[in-house]
Amino acid sequence: MNRMFEMYQQYADRYDQLVNHEDYAGNLKRFLNDLIDWQGKTVCEFGCGTGRVTKMYAERAASCLLCDNSAQMLEQAARNLSGITRPLNLRELDNRQLDTLSGNFDIVIEGWSFGHLVAAEPERIEYWTDFLVQHCSRLAGQLVIFIETLGTDTEQPKPPGPSLAEFYRLLEASGFVRSELRTDYRFENSRKASEIMGAFFGNTMADSIIARDIKVIPEYTGVWVLDKGR
Repeated sequence: MNRMFEMYQQYADRYDQLVNHEDYAGNLKRFLNDLIDWQGKTVCEFGCGTGRVTKMYAERAASCLLCDNSAQMLEQAARNLSGITRPLNLRELDNRQLDTLSGNFDIVIEGWSFGHLVAAEPERIEYWTDFLVQHCSRLAGQLVIFIETLGTDTEQPKPPGPSLAEFYRLLEASGFVRSELRTDYRFENSRKASEIMGAFFGNTMADSIIARDIKVIPEYTGVWVLDKGR
């Protein structure tokens, strides 16, 4: 987890290189566009990172508030999203500060961000889950969408650790409906895969990729949706 936080805070360019190889089949984008008519919607996104998920919907939204606790990520996102013609407001905001945010949005969405908060404080999972659900629901008029990991370099979707398993259980107990997607990474060759994946996930994965000589790294992603209209 410390390696991941270091990447988020200091190496936005490397992180951007990583996620540009993720979900090469486009399953997440397809899922979000089948689920939602983004046309004219106001959106608040937490953990926007370098804007990968944002690009899936922003050109059709009415406006977007994009939040992340890393200034470097937001700077990279601004560059990546410079071609978007819709109004974008980028804001540095820690997830622990959701209660300070006001506004009314059609959709609140987050990606691979809230899970880090609950995993960092496993003794407070119930508190943070309630906090996140409460304030995202307060801000959203229509849908709340949480996107989180179900494992990287694994052959079956499963929460990577007991903290995330409990977080996901609590979300579903709060009315969120889970969908599971395959979001594999694809690289030019195993050497490149090892280099980029290893910088984020560590040497064990890097060495394993080389040993298996693979360039497609399996990954599963969970999408939890709370529809306030139901």
